[in-house]
Amino acid sequence: MRDRFTKRIQVKLLDGNLIFLDIQPSTSGATLRKEIDTLCGIEKLDSLLFGIAFIDDRGQYYWFPEETLESDENFEFFERFINENRVLHHRVKFFLDSCLSCVHPLSIELYFLDVHQEIFQDNLCLEEFDYVEVAANLIHAYVGDSNGDISSVDTLRYLLPARPRAFFQKIQENMIDEKVTEIERGILENYMLLRGKQRGHSIVRVMQIVERCATYGSRFYCVRDGVTDEQLTIAVNSRGIFVYNVGDFLEPVQWFEWKDLDNLFYKETEFMLGLKQRKMMGNRPNSCLITSEKDVELQKAVNDPTTK
Repeated sequence: MRDRFTKRIQVKLLDGNLIFLDIQPSTSGATLRKEIDTLCGIEKLDSLLFGIAFIDDRGQYYWFPEETLESDENFEFFERFINENRVLHHRVKFFLDSCLSCVHPLSIELYFLDVHQEIFQDNLCLEEFDYVEVAANLIHAYVGDSNGDISSVDTLRYLLPARPRAFFQKIQENMIDEKVTEIERGILENYMLLRGKQRGHSIVRVMQIVERCATYGSRFYCVRDGVTDEQLTIAVNSRGIFVYNVGDFLEPVQWFEWKDLDNLFYKETEFMLGLKQRKMMGNRPNSCLITSEKDVELQKAVNDPTTK
């Protein structure tokens, strides 16, 4: 029956457009990516920076495999997403220290669009002054100089989260509305200073600020502490593995730089880190046991050479 399996799926591109593609067990992520590259005009040398993923209700990424779906593990795992008519997403898979390392300017814009989605979902913890400048440049990148027909405040509220937790969770409830007004005023004042600037200037400036953010380049996974059974969120990126309390990305409760890791162990749904005997960063034991409902993608993220 598997050889007769064919499904038409939707793929959401970074610019928000939807396309339809047919997938079969013989379909590979590389094949899908090539079709999207042709449609979007992505240069071959930049192609591997992007990937195609199912994103579940918790924001966890399940990357479509580069190989085909013909293996039992790949087919069974992705069949449930396909049967649920989940939309695939074309997103940045590998993050660079600077988007200016991309071969083609189009790729820089795609990184910018991915960053905007991360900001909108409140996954990037920016300091207030950085947030104000990023927001101003976002508005300018999308609408340019205001022509009087566009409400900048409405545009701002459409493009960005209403209350970024990075600084709003520290504010007393009765002061929030006043703080929102203050931040919006600051954003619009900065936006007015961008009159006459090129769109590309705003895109690059957003990227330069965001690339300094501690959570930039992270994809997040829900896990449980193997000892306390406490639910946690971990982020895997080029700097290491970071452990957060659920819904709080301001400060990791533990973090493990790659240079401190001696070994990584997987067994069924258990994920364990072995640490070298050196000065520890943060409040950490010599090992950390984490369990995950399905850690295949977590394992791939840790093993990928771009996170080393």
